[in-house]
Amino acid sequence: MTVQHPNSSFYPEVDFTSKSVERPISHSIGELLYPLSNANSADVGEQIEGSRLFVRTRVDGDVDHVELSLLGPSQPLNAGQMYT
Repeated sequence: MTVQHPNSSFYPEVDFTSKSVERPISHSIGELLYPLSNANSADVGEQIEGSRLFVRTRVDGDVDHVELSLLGPSQPLNAGQMYT
């Protein structure tokens, strides 16, 4: 009897977040990471090669959030402002 472990890569952050994403939204970081949920290091490198990630703000009502996106920056982050 053997125990089968999931694939993992040299990118533990990618391994963790790709397993945490479900039904990715278009142009979100989830769209990039979702296919990597059981990837090895070579697969991760191929998938993210040439990708650009942007840190940007997203306003949701009265609260500003920081998000990672595959789209260009929309609103710059403001020094001293609290984000969630």
